[in-house]
Amino acid sequence: MPETELPPGSGFAYDLGERILASQSARADAIDTKAAVVMAVVGVLAGFLFQSPFQGAPRTVILVASFSVPVSLATALGSFWTARYSRAPEFTAVTARTQSPESWLKWRFLPNLADAIAVNDRKLELKVTYLRVAMVGLLVLILDIGGYLLYEFF
Repeated sequence: MPETELPPGSGFAYDLGERILASQSARADAIDTKAAVVMAVVGVLAGFLFQSPFQGAPRTVILVASFSVPVSLATALGSFWTARYSRAPEFTAVTARTQSPESWLKWRFLPNLADAIAVNDRKLELKVTYLRVAMVGLLVLILDIGGYLLYEFF
């Protein structure tokens, strides 16, 4: 451990980084929940497509539905795929330096924490993009089914 004096705000910066990581984790959980809801709704609507009102549906309705269902399901699953997030510092790295004071450890691992935050930001943006595409696919499916039902029964 070096004998240099630590910057006075290093502990605060580390604590702020930990709060950001916790916030990112909560955001990822919320996105996963929304993706699960999208998958459930698409599943229900896909099952509804096999019911009797759609047996004689025009090809356009079937084509749009057969495109939007897999796109929506695949992108919602893609949202779950980016589920591995960085945490910093790693447990093994900290245990190797257990003789050091906590303030020095926080200062030492502050760059690792910043890297983890940056990596998680990119993964969360990708997750949000997948979810947006899944929701657009769901919207197209709802409009397709709703439009056909309005045309058929009114």
